[in-house]
Amino acid sequence: MELENTMISLSRQCDLLGMSRSSFYYRSRRDNTYNDFLMRLIDDQYTQRPTFGVEKMRDWLRNQGHWVNEKRVRRLMRLMGLEAVYPKPRISMDGRGRLYDNIFVERLWRTVKYDEVYLNDYISVPVARNGLGNYFEFYNTERSHASLDGKIPYDVYFGISMARNTGFGQRV
Repeated sequence: MELENTMISLSRQCDLLGMSRSSFYYRSRRDNTYNDFLMRLIDDQYTQRPTFGVEKMRDWLRNQGHWVNEKRVRRLMRLMGLEAVYPKPRISMDGRGRLYDNIFVERLWRTVKYDEVYLNDYISVPVARNGLGNYFEFYNTERSHASLDGKIPYDVYFGISMARNTGFGQRV
């Protein structure tokens, strides 16, 4: 919009842009401080774990004490242009059903590969061992699991309930 333009009225400029004049004059009264804070948290976590989609990010935020729903996380991630990095579907060619024999192990290693191994350039076995050790620590103590209704294995094993919202990121 060109406010200084005396040749074209604001009404006509709005018509040309396909927007109502009320939209031009509208000023949001919403305080976006908390959304900005959540977006910084999402950005930091996405940088560490680009495989986190909306549900995993929601679970992670809840475990940090922020009781947000999927809709809000999805909106914020879209606003930031973030999308989970995930593998495309693969088809087994042997047809023997081996995946079903070891389904839990196969799922675990698929997760480890896509969440950790493919994202890091290990230069030696000790570095890989350290990276995988850190990942399994994260996997058991911080990562939510769909099979546990979004809970963390450590919390389930030790009977700890999920964090309650007590402020900006406080865990009780």
